[in-house]
Amino acid sequence: MIRDPRTDTFLADHKLRVHAATRPEHPALVIGKRRVTYGELDAAADQWARMLHGLGVVGGDRVVLALDNGYDAVAGFYGSLRADAIPSIVGTSSRVKRLERIAALAAPRVLVTTAKVAQGLSPEATAGLRLVLVDGDPVAGATTLAAALAETGASAPRRCSIEPDVAMISWTTGSTGDPKGPRSRVISSTAVTKSFSACYRCLTRTVCSSCS
Repeated sequence: MIRDPRTDTFLADHKLRVHAATRPEHPALVIGKRRVTYGELDAAADQWARMLHGLGVVGGDRVVLALDNGYDAVAGFYGSLRADAIPSIVGTSSRVKRLERIAALAAPRVLVTTAKVAQGLSPEATAGLRLVLVDGDPVAGATTLAAALAETGASAPRRCSIEPDVAMISWTTGSTGDPKGPRSRVISSTAVTKSFSACYRCLTRTVCSSCS
């Protein structure tokens, strides 16, 4: 079992695997009227990991998820961990220039975002990375998430590791200069819960007031 050495709590990915194995039909993620079970989220994370490997991601690579809080962001987050990549979540409400600066600082192997956001990015900002769109038609040099997932193989993804020096990168607003990217060495289920404002029962078994 993988634990956070500082708090002795299970790392988020391990807990997801445990719940997927022991209570796969229970709701893991609640966004509006949509409910995703632990089994479905676990399978989605595996598929994302295979997709990222297919896009050339190797251990330690950065994956920037410029997505609103929701299913794709959560599945992409866990999938990045399982690909031994370093996820970095940036909301789509971010200014284009901020996102371009983050891409320059993070040097991601893959950037996942919406078609609307991608259309505002300069060619220089996306040079040298794989651009994946979760919606709309692909822009030049990009692929859709549906197409990328459809091309995944059947090989099992690696389990997320705590060996890399960095497990996750979050970003400041950059209001006083360049965005800063504080780096987390380990990830607990509580930290993951706080990373997404969409209401969900994932990992902590808690239910917010809007879901009760």
